[in-house]
Amino acid sequence: MVWDGKLSEDECAMAEREFKRFILMIGMDIKPIAMISPTLDEVWHQMVLFTRRYVRFCRETVGFFIHHTPETPENPIPVEAAIRLMVNYERLFGPMPSVWFSGMTAELQRYYEARPFRVKPPVRWSGWTGRDRRVRVGVTEF
Repeated sequence: MVWDGKLSEDECAMAEREFKRFILMIGMDIKPIAMISPTLDEVWHQMVLFTRRYVRFCRETVGFFIHHTPETPENPIPVEAAIRLMVNYERLFGPMPSVWFSGMTAELQRYYEARPFRVKPPVRWSGWTGRDRRVRVGVTEF
């Protein structure tokens, strides 16, 4: 993301740290959780594009492959997935840094600030971990 001018080097370092925190929560079996950040979701998408590196990253960080499950009408992301992300993030790491909210509209930022929220946000989420269980890396099927 640095190479295309979307983020400065400092912003990229923060985005990488926050993405790794998201992955850590998945490794702690905090599921399902939604990726609410447009910026961090872009980091996840970039990781997934480099499939071999992504598989190795998953194996080395949490020991299993982490699917990026897109939201579809057949597989909607439940609001509890976003709530679980925010509650557990703040329990483990403290207040969420601004990178989690960068790229959002002002309306969407207000939605996340108005807690507790019980309805889906006024935008479609991109991805989440899904309800599926852990998938071992090293087998032919995920």
